[in-house]
Amino acid sequence: MKATLERHRLNSILRRISAAVGTAAPTIVTVSEEGIDLEAFGREAIMYCRLDASVEDPGAAEVKLRQIVSVVKSLPNGKVDVESDNPGLAISGGGTRVVIAESDELCGFIPPEPAGYLQAIDGELLRSSLGGVVPAAATDNHPIFGSVRFDKSEGNLRLVASDTFRLAVRDLPDVTSPGVFSVNARVLKRMLRSFGKASEYRIRVADGHVWFSVDGIGEMGVVCDWSEYPRYRGWAPPWEARILCERAPLRDLASRVVALDRKSPAPVKLAFSPGGIEFTAKSPAGMVSGFLEAEDAALPGELTLRFNSLFLSDALSNLVSDKTEICLAEDPLARPKPVRIGDGRHSEAWNLVMPMRAG
Repeated sequence: MKATLERHRLNSILRRISAAVGTAAPTIVTVSEEGIDLEAFGREAIMYCRLDASVEDPGAAEVKLRQIVSVVKSLPNGKVDVESDNPGLAISGGGTRVVIAESDELCGFIPPEPAGYLQAIDGELLRSSLGGVVPAAATDNHPIFGSVRFDKSEGNLRLVASDTFRLAVRDLPDVTSPGVFSVNARVLKRMLRSFGKASEYRIRVADGHVWFSVDGIGEMGVVCDWSEYPRYRGWAPPWEARILCERAPLRDLASRVVALDRKSPAPVKLAFSPGGIEFTAKSPAGMVSGFLEAEDAALPGELTLRFNSLFLSDALSNLVSDKTEICLAEDPLARPKPVRIGDGRHSEAWNLVMPMRAG
Protein backbone atom coordinates (compact mmCIF):
# COMPACT_ATOMS: atom_id res chain seq x y z
CA MET A 1 0.00 0.00 0.00
CA LYS A 2 1.04 3.60 -0.50
CA ALA A 3 -0.59 7.00 0.02
CA THR A 4 0.62 10.59 0.33
CA LEU A 5 -0.81 13.43 2.43
CA GLU A 6 0.23 16.54 4.37
CA ARG A 7 2.11 15.84 7.59
CA HIS A 8 0.20 18.49 9.64
CA ARG A 9 -3.17 16.90 8.78
CA LEU A 10 -1.99 13.43 9.78
CA ASN A 11 -0.40 14.77 12.97
CA SER A 12 -3.58 16.66 13.92
CA ILE A 13 -5.85 13.62 13.59
CA LEU A 14 -3.36 11.41 15.47
CA ARG A 15 -3.39 13.86 18.38
CA ARG A 16 -7.18 13.65 18.50
CA ILE A 17 -7.10 9.86 18.44
CA SER A 18 -4.50 9.79 21.22
CA ALA A 19 -6.66 12.07 23.36
CA ALA A 20 -9.65 9.77 22.80
CA VAL A 21 -8.23 6.27 23.30
CA GLY A 22 -4.67 6.66 24.63
CA THR A 23 -1.39 6.04 22.87
CA ALA A 24 -1.22 2.34 23.80
CA ALA A 25 -4.11 1.49 21.47
CA PRO A 26 -3.43 -0.92 18.60
CA THR A 27 -4.29 0.85 15.35
CA ILE A 28 -5.19 -0.36 11.89
CA VAL A 29 -4.05 1.87 9.01
CA THR A 30 -6.02 1.17 5.85
CA VAL A 31 -5.39 2.76 2.46
CA SER A 32 -8.25 2.62 -0.03
CA GLU A 33 -9.69 4.66 -2.86
CA GLU A 34 -11.45 6.88 -0.29
CA GLY A 35 -8.18 7.82 1.45
CA ILE A 36 -6.52 6.68 4.69
CA ASP A 37 -8.65 5.13 7.44
CA LEU A 38 -7.30 5.04 11.00
CA GLU A 39 -9.03 2.68 13.45
CA ALA A 40 -7.70 2.78 17.04
CA PHE A 41 -8.97 0.34 19.68
CA GLY A 42 -8.63 1.38 23.33
CA ARG A 43 -9.84 -0.58 26.34
CA GLU A 44 -12.95 1.57 26.80
CA ALA A 45 -13.29 3.41 23.51
CA ILE A 46 -12.75 3.14 19.76
CA MET A 47 -11.89 5.89 17.30
CA TYR A 48 -12.46 5.78 13.54
CA CYS A 49 -11.08 8.58 11.36
CA ARG A 50 -10.66 9.10 7.61
CA LEU A 51 -8.17 11.37 5.89
CA ASP A 52 -8.14 12.46 2.26
CA ALA A 53 -4.93 11.35 0.57
CA SER A 54 -3.37 10.72 -2.80
CA VAL A 55 -3.58 6.92 -3.10
CA GLU A 56 -1.28 4.79 -5.23
CA ASP A 57 -1.86 1.30 -3.85
CA PRO A 58 -4.47 0.05 -1.35
CA GLY A 59 -3.56 -2.08 1.64
CA ALA A 60 -3.61 -2.26 5.44
CA ALA A 61 -1.25 -2.63 8.39
CA GLU A 62 -1.58 -2.81 12.17
CA VAL A 63 0.76 -0.80 14.40
CA LYS A 64 0.86 0.66 17.90
CA LEU A 65 -0.57 4.16 18.02
CA ARG A 66 2.28 5.56 20.11
CA GLN A 67 4.79 4.52 17.46
CA ILE A 68 3.10 6.23 14.55
CA VAL A 69 2.41 9.31 16.72
CA SER A 70 6.09 9.63 17.66
CA VAL A 71 7.30 9.20 14.09
CA VAL A 72 4.88 11.69 12.52
CA LYS A 73 5.53 14.23 15.27
CA SER A 74 9.27 14.11 14.56
CA LEU A 75 8.92 14.77 10.82
CA PRO A 76 9.05 18.27 9.29
CA ASN A 77 5.95 19.79 7.70
CA GLY A 78 5.32 18.86 4.12
CA LYS A 79 4.28 15.77 2.22
CA VAL A 80 4.38 12.43 4.02
CA ASP A 81 4.29 9.00 2.39
CA VAL A 82 2.62 6.12 4.20
CA GLU A 83 3.40 2.73 2.68
CA SER A 84 3.79 -0.91 3.55
CA ASP A 85 7.28 -2.29 4.14
CA ASN A 86 6.96 -5.98 4.81
CA PRO A 87 6.69 -6.71 7.65
CA GLY A 88 5.76 -3.21 8.81
CA LEU A 89 4.64 0.31 7.97
CA ALA A 90 7.01 2.89 6.49
CA ILE A 91 6.50 6.63 6.98
CA SER A 92 8.65 8.99 4.93
CA GLY A 93 8.99 12.76 4.89
CA GLY A 94 11.64 15.47 4.72
CA GLY A 95 14.29 13.01 3.58
CA THR A 96 13.64 10.67 6.53
CA ARG A 97 12.19 7.19 6.32
CA VAL A 98 11.10 5.23 9.41
CA VAL A 99 9.79 1.68 9.38
CA ILE A 100 7.43 0.69 12.21
CA ALA A 101 7.18 -2.98 13.12
CA GLU A 102 3.77 -4.44 12.42
CA SER A 103 1.67 -5.65 15.36
CA ASP A 104 -0.71 -8.59 15.52
CA GLU A 105 -2.59 -7.70 18.70
CA LEU A 106 -5.91 -7.47 16.84
CA CYS A 107 -5.52 -10.78 15.01
CA GLY A 108 -8.95 -12.40 14.84
CA PHE A 109 -10.67 -9.38 16.41
CA ILE A 110 -13.96 -8.31 14.82
CA PRO A 111 -14.42 -4.59 15.45
CA PRO A 112 -17.88 -3.21 16.24
CA GLU A 113 -19.56 -1.34 13.43
CA PRO A 114 -21.44 1.94 13.99
CA ALA A 115 -24.83 1.75 12.32
CA GLY A 116 -28.28 3.25 12.57
CA TYR A 117 -29.79 6.71 12.77
CA LEU A 118 -27.51 9.60 13.72
CA GLN A 119 -29.16 12.28 15.87
CA ALA A 120 -27.68 15.76 15.63
CA ILE A 121 -26.95 17.71 18.84
CA ASP A 122 -25.62 21.26 19.06
CA GLY A 123 -21.96 21.10 20.05
CA GLU A 124 -22.08 23.83 22.68
CA LEU A 125 -25.22 22.30 24.24
CA LEU A 126 -23.60 18.87 24.58
CA ARG A 127 -20.30 20.25 25.89
CA SER A 128 -21.95 22.48 28.50
CA SER A 129 -24.36 19.75 29.58
CA LEU A 130 -21.69 17.08 30.00
CA GLY A 131 -19.36 19.65 31.52
CA GLY A 132 -22.05 20.46 34.08
CA VAL A 133 -22.68 16.90 35.29
CA VAL A 134 -19.30 15.13 34.87
CA PRO A 135 -17.71 16.84 37.94
CA ALA A 136 -20.37 15.20 40.14
CA ALA A 137 -19.33 11.68 39.11
CA ALA A 138 -17.06 9.67 41.41
CA THR A 139 -13.36 9.96 40.56
CA ASP A 140 -12.31 6.50 41.80
CA ASN A 141 -13.55 4.50 38.78
CA HIS A 142 -16.56 3.30 40.77
CA PRO A 143 -18.47 0.84 38.53
CA ILE A 144 -21.74 2.75 39.00
CA PHE A 145 -21.03 6.24 40.30
CA GLY A 146 -17.96 6.75 38.13
CA SER A 147 -20.29 7.06 35.14
CA VAL A 148 -22.70 9.52 33.57
CA ARG A 149 -26.20 8.13 33.16
CA PHE A 150 -27.92 8.75 29.84
CA ASP A 151 -31.56 8.72 30.89
CA LYS A 152 -35.00 9.75 29.63
CA SER A 153 -37.21 12.58 30.84
CA GLU A 154 -40.46 12.85 28.92
CA GLY A 155 -38.69 11.20 25.99
CA ASN A 156 -35.85 13.74 25.94
CA LEU A 157 -32.23 13.11 26.87
CA ARG A 158 -31.32 13.56 30.53
CA LEU A 159 -27.73 13.41 31.81
CA VAL A 160 -27.20 12.37 35.44
CA ALA A 161 -24.10 11.98 37.60
CA SER A 162 -23.57 11.38 41.31
CA ASP A 163 -20.84 10.37 43.74
CA THR A 164 -23.49 9.76 46.49
CA PHE A 165 -22.67 13.07 48.22
CA ARG A 166 -24.14 15.13 45.38
CA LEU A 167 -26.26 14.72 42.28
CA ALA A 168 -26.16 16.76 39.06
CA VAL A 169 -28.94 16.62 36.46
CA ARG A 170 -29.16 18.29 33.08
CA ASP A 171 -32.08 17.85 30.68
CA LEU A 172 -31.56 18.54 26.99
CA PRO A 173 -34.86 19.82 25.63
CA ASP A 174 -35.82 18.74 22.11
CA VAL A 175 -33.04 16.10 22.08
CA THR A 176 -34.50 12.60 21.91
CA SER A 177 -32.85 10.15 24.28
CA PRO A 178 -30.85 7.48 22.39
CA GLY A 179 -31.52 5.02 25.21
CA VAL A 180 -30.93 4.39 28.91
CA PHE A 181 -27.36 3.41 29.80
CA SER A 182 -24.25 4.61 31.62
CA VAL A 183 -20.92 5.77 30.18
CA ASN A 184 -17.62 6.13 32.05
CA ALA A 185 -17.23 9.81 32.97
CA ARG A 186 -13.47 9.78 32.43
CA VAL A 187 -13.91 8.51 28.86
CA LEU A 188 -16.53 11.18 28.16
CA LYS A 189 -14.02 13.84 29.21
CA ARG A 190 -11.53 12.36 26.75
CA MET A 191 -14.17 12.43 24.03
CA LEU A 192 -14.84 16.13 24.60
CA ARG A 193 -11.10 16.88 24.60
CA SER A 194 -10.61 14.92 21.38
CA PHE A 195 -13.37 16.60 19.39
CA GLY A 196 -12.68 20.08 20.76
CA LYS A 197 -15.13 22.86 19.97
CA ALA A 198 -17.09 21.03 17.30
CA SER A 199 -20.20 22.93 16.22
CA GLU A 200 -22.32 19.80 16.01
CA TYR A 201 -22.19 16.24 17.31
CA ARG A 202 -24.20 13.29 16.07
CA ILE A 203 -25.04 10.41 18.38
CA ARG A 204 -26.26 6.86 17.89
CA VAL A 205 -26.22 3.61 19.85
CA ALA A 206 -25.09 0.42 18.11
CA ASP A 207 -23.20 -2.78 18.86
CA GLY A 208 -22.91 -2.12 22.60
CA HIS A 209 -21.42 1.34 22.12
CA VAL A 210 -22.66 4.91 22.04
CA TRP A 211 -21.09 6.59 19.02
CA PHE A 212 -20.19 10.28 18.92
CA SER A 213 -19.56 11.54 15.40
CA VAL A 214 -18.20 14.89 14.19
CA ASP A 215 -17.98 15.72 10.48
CA GLY A 216 -14.43 16.21 9.27
CA ILE A 217 -12.89 14.47 12.31
CA GLY A 218 -14.30 10.99 12.82
CA GLU A 219 -16.41 8.81 15.06
CA MET A 220 -15.73 7.62 18.61
CA GLY A 221 -17.46 4.63 20.15
CA VAL A 222 -17.67 4.33 23.95
CA VAL A 223 -18.72 1.14 25.73
CA CYS A 224 -22.22 1.34 27.23
CA ASP A 225 -23.13 -0.07 30.64
CA TRP A 226 -26.72 -1.28 30.61
CA SER A 227 -26.91 -2.23 34.30
CA GLU A 228 -29.36 -0.66 36.73
CA TYR A 229 -28.69 2.81 38.13
CA PRO A 230 -29.83 3.97 41.59
CA ARG A 231 -33.30 5.51 41.67
CA TYR A 232 -32.10 9.06 42.06
CA ARG A 233 -35.57 10.54 41.49
CA GLY A 234 -36.48 9.44 45.03
CA TRP A 235 -33.51 11.12 46.68
CA ALA A 236 -35.18 14.53 46.91
CA PRO A 237 -37.41 15.09 49.97
CA PRO A 238 -40.41 17.46 49.87
CA TRP A 239 -39.21 21.06 49.78
CA GLU A 240 -40.55 23.33 52.50
CA ALA A 241 -38.40 26.44 52.10
CA ARG A 242 -36.72 28.28 49.26
CA ILE A 243 -34.63 31.34 48.51
CA LEU A 244 -33.83 32.94 45.12
CA CYS A 245 -30.70 35.00 44.44
CA GLU A 246 -28.19 35.92 41.75
CA ARG A 247 -26.15 32.92 40.60
CA ALA A 248 -22.91 34.52 39.41
CA PRO A 249 -21.91 36.26 42.68
CA LEU A 250 -22.56 33.09 44.70
CA ARG A 251 -20.65 30.95 42.21
CA ASP A 252 -17.73 33.40 42.19
CA LEU A 253 -17.50 33.34 45.99
CA ALA A 254 -17.45 29.52 46.03
CA SER A 255 -14.87 29.43 43.22
CA ARG A 256 -12.57 31.80 45.12
CA VAL A 257 -12.62 29.49 48.13
CA VAL A 258 -11.57 26.59 45.91
CA ALA A 259 -8.86 28.72 44.27
CA LEU A 260 -7.33 29.53 47.69
CA ASP A 261 -6.51 25.88 48.35
CA ARG A 262 -7.43 23.43 45.60
CA LYS A 263 -6.15 20.37 47.46
CA SER A 264 -8.21 21.00 50.59
CA PRO A 265 -10.67 23.88 50.10
CA ALA A 266 -12.34 25.27 53.19
CA PRO A 267 -16.00 24.47 53.91
CA VAL A 268 -18.52 27.20 53.15
CA LYS A 269 -20.97 28.45 55.78
CA LEU A 270 -24.24 29.74 54.34
CA ALA A 271 -26.47 31.62 56.77
CA PHE A 272 -29.97 31.83 55.29
CA SER A 273 -32.42 34.55 56.29
CA PRO A 274 -35.45 36.16 54.60
CA GLY A 275 -33.17 39.02 53.60
CA GLY A 276 -30.54 36.95 51.86
CA ILE A 277 -27.55 34.62 52.23
CA GLU A 278 -24.42 35.40 54.25
CA PHE A 279 -21.41 33.56 52.79
CA THR A 280 -18.33 32.79 54.91
CA ALA A 281 -15.35 30.49 54.40
CA LYS A 282 -12.23 30.51 56.59
CA SER A 283 -9.03 28.51 56.29
CA PRO A 284 -5.31 28.96 56.97
CA ALA A 285 -5.00 30.05 53.33
CA GLY A 286 -7.40 32.98 53.79
CA MET A 287 -11.00 34.03 54.16
CA VAL A 288 -13.79 34.66 51.65
CA SER A 289 -17.04 36.32 52.66
CA GLY A 290 -19.98 38.16 51.15
CA PHE A 291 -23.70 38.78 51.30
CA LEU A 292 -26.25 38.05 48.59
CA GLU A 293 -29.63 39.72 48.76
CA ALA A 294 -32.66 37.51 48.31
CA GLU A 295 -34.90 38.34 45.37
CA ASP A 296 -37.57 36.02 46.74
CA ALA A 297 -37.64 33.92 49.88
CA ALA A 298 -39.97 31.60 51.77
CA LEU A 299 -38.10 30.60 54.92
CA PRO A 300 -39.47 29.67 58.36
CA GLY A 301 -36.65 31.65 59.96
CA GLU A 302 -32.88 31.91 60.03
CA LEU A 303 -30.71 28.82 59.66
CA THR A 304 -27.09 27.99 58.85
CA LEU A 305 -25.66 25.10 56.82
CA ARG A 306 -22.12 24.21 55.77
CA PHE A 307 -21.16 22.82 52.38
CA ASN A 308 -18.14 21.42 50.61
CA SER A 309 -17.00 24.47 48.63
CA LEU A 310 -16.01 22.42 45.56
CA PHE A 311 -19.41 20.70 45.49
CA LEU A 312 -21.14 24.07 45.80
CA SER A 313 -19.04 25.62 43.02
CA ASP A 314 -19.66 22.67 40.68
CA ALA A 315 -23.40 22.72 41.36
CA LEU A 316 -23.68 26.43 40.58
CA SER A 317 -21.62 25.97 37.40
CA ASN A 318 -24.11 23.33 36.19
CA LEU A 319 -26.92 25.90 36.04
CA VAL A 320 -27.97 27.84 32.97
CA SER A 321 -29.56 31.17 33.87
CA ASP A 322 -28.40 34.11 35.99
CA LYS A 323 -30.59 33.09 38.96
CA THR A 324 -30.30 30.20 41.39
CA GLU A 325 -33.00 28.80 43.62
CA ILE A 326 -31.96 26.95 46.79
CA CYS A 327 -34.62 24.68 48.24
CA LEU A 328 -34.52 23.21 51.75
CA ALA A 329 -36.39 20.28 53.26
CA GLU A 330 -38.49 20.55 56.39
CA ASP A 331 -36.35 21.10 59.50
CA PRO A 332 -32.96 20.71 57.75
CA LEU A 333 -31.14 21.02 61.09
CA ALA A 334 -32.76 17.88 62.54
CA ARG A 335 -30.74 15.46 60.45
CA PRO A 336 -28.77 15.72 57.19
CA LYS A 337 -31.01 16.16 54.16
CA PRO A 338 -30.00 17.07 50.62
CA VAL A 339 -30.37 20.66 49.49
CA ARG A 340 -31.64 21.39 46.00
CA ILE A 341 -29.61 23.94 44.06
CA GLY A 342 -31.58 24.62 40.93
CA ASP A 343 -31.90 27.08 38.11
CA GLY A 344 -34.10 30.03 38.93
CA ARG A 345 -35.42 30.37 35.38
CA HIS A 346 -35.09 26.90 33.82
CA SER A 347 -36.16 23.51 35.12
CA GLU A 348 -33.71 21.45 33.04
CA ALA A 349 -30.66 22.00 35.29
CA TRP A 350 -30.60 21.14 38.99
CA ASN A 351 -28.44 19.56 41.69
CA LEU A 352 -28.75 17.90 45.07
CA VAL A 353 -25.92 18.55 47.54
CA MET A 354 -25.57 17.09 51.03
CA PRO A 355 -24.58 19.66 53.67
CA MET A 356 -21.45 18.86 55.65
CA ARG A 357 -23.09 19.65 58.98
CA ALA A 358 -25.62 22.09 60.41
CA GLY A 359 -24.92 25.23 62.37
